[in-house]
Amino acid sequence: MKFERDNYDSDVATLYNKCKEFLYYHIIFIMKDESTFDGIIRNVEANRIIVLVGKDIVKTEYENIPNKQRQYDEDNHRLQRYRCFEPKDVPLTDLTGLYLIPYPSISSQYVYYPYHPAYHLDYPKH
Repeated sequence: MKFERDNYDSDVATLYNKCKEFLYYHIIFIMKDESTFDGIIRNVEANRIIVLVGKDIVKTEYENIPNKQRQYDEDNHRLQRYRCFEPKDVPLTDLTGLYLIPYPSISSQYVYYPYHPAYHLDYPKH
């Protein structure tokens, strides 16, 4: 007979291993109360993890420079958006899941084309 507490211990061990694997990555965390937040795993301990949680900050400047700025609020004030990260302790027992945030892969901007056929010709040397 398998009890729920046996599965609970294996879930915590699985989450601990997943946290170790995703150390310093941007992760979406799902808690037991079904709330979600995103953050970067900074440190993993036996019963808790330390996460840098992003906090959005919107600051308005009362300058009207229409040619230089694209985003304005309804009164034509310039909006500045910042994101700072604050540490937060998260117990492993409160987590139900971790998901890696998929970022698009970055490819180089220079595409390597083959040489022009004329470059392969043997030109006479002077």
